[in-house]
Amino acid sequence: MLSRKPKAGGSHKSKVRVHLSQASPQHRTLNLSYKSSTQPAPESIDLAKGILGTVANILTIAQVR
Repeated sequence: MLSRKPKAGGSHKSKVRVHLSQASPQHRTLNLSYKSSTQPAPESIDLAKGILGTVANILTIAQVR
């Protein structure tokens, strides 16, 4: 769980939650949820997708070994 504290003078809150479940050795599910008190900026959504892609690649590499 990652939380970002609001900047001075602001009341913006955002939370990112990543949940990994493994039903079988071949099947893994990775869920990413993003909650924000304001409308998330498109670049933050792109960043979250990039992080998710990187995590998926790491899991794939770890599974091959």
